[in-house]
Amino acid sequence: MNLLLHESVLLLCLDDEKGHFHSTLAYLNYGFAAAILMDLILAERIVLEDKKLKVATNALTTNKILNEELERLYKAKKPPKVTAWLHNMVQRNSKVFKKCIDGLIQQGILKMVKKKVLWIFPVKRYPSLNLEPEHTLRRRLQNILFKGETPSRDDRMLLAIIEACQLVSEIVPEKEQRKQAKERIKKLTSESEMKKLLGDAIQEMQVVVMTATSGAV
Repeated sequence: MNLLLHESVLLLCLDDEKGHFHSTLAYLNYGFAAAILMDLILAERIVLEDKKLKVATNALTTNKILNEELERLYKAKKPPKVTAWLHNMVQRNSKVFKKCIDGLIQQGILKMVKKKVLWIFPVKRYPSLNLEPEHTLRRRLQNILFKGETPSRDDRMLLAIIEACQLVSEIVPEKEQRKQAKERIKKLTSESEMKKLLGDAIQEMQVVVMTATSGAV
């Protein structure tokens, strides 16, 4: 089962047993929004030129969230600046989170559990139902970081988001291993590597995300 980047970011930040997010909300918000744009870039639906998002084709993807974001971009009066659009996406994230979770429930990866806080306030939690997709993702990232396995294009993009949004602890829980992991990520997502494999647009996108999160936290 292949996860999209925005699905991967959400799963990595969601507690498998308790079903709530355990990452810093601002980082998660920007990481999730950026991942949606990255998914559209990697799907060749949009391009990033002169720090603006331009629609290359409005042909539908197989994912509802990507299609809805693509439609918004297509209907924009003019190509928006990526920074402004990213901030706009963050404001809409609560609804998009829910749609992503619903999609993961439909895939049998998550389940919904209703609970009460202080025995009064009803809340919904989304613990894992099928851990294999996330475990497969984590094993692949661990092998890339610590065993020298060659990452795919999407893996590099996910690692770029993880670095930009300070989510390394979500994939490397052991503190003593994080320094090594961060050094490996920096090497894999360096400017020269990202440009060589993914082009200038992806590198520029990474810089925008890092700038946005540093100002939001």
